[in-house]
Amino acid sequence: MKWTEVQIKTTTEAEEMVINVMYDLGVTGLAIEDPKDIIAFQQSEEDWDFIDPSLIKQDYEEVIIKGYLPESEDLIDRIELIRYSIEKNPPGNLNKSLGQVTIAEVYEKDWAEAWKKYYKPIKIGEKIVIKPTWEDYEKRNGEIIIEMDPGMAFGTGTHE
Repeated sequence: MKWTEVQIKTTTEAEEMVINVMYDLGVTGLAIEDPKDIIAFQQSEEDWDFIDPSLIKQDYEEVIIKGYLPESEDLIDRIELIRYSIEKNPPGNLNKSLGQVTIAEVYEKDWAEAWKKYYKPIKIGEKIVIKPTWEDYEKRNGEIIIEMDPGMAFGTGTHE
């Protein structure tokens, strides 16, 4: 299935307004990338379960908000309404744009398979190796190989 990714580059100050506009227009599954979150992470004592290494090397200062729309008869109208609401007619008495809207096509298979790149064979103790079914691993002397398909909802238990 083909989806349309609607990406909005905005400021930290306008982030909540953009999110509200998107929700009001029926785009509720949002991904938010804010460089300030990464800075806060790096300065905190907390240990996050996982952070995508590419997020640490962000070379932009804007907040990026992404929403995904399925193919539909009114897709172009919805995109134009989002663009109008963000760029030309923001809520309240603002006389400036909330951000810049861009769109891109994304295919569902990309999402369904992308998580697999984070799962690699892992050795537990001296003899047990847990390996995803799609990964190659050459068994060494005396090792016990456990093959599993972790899936997006079930993992290997490698986090703490």
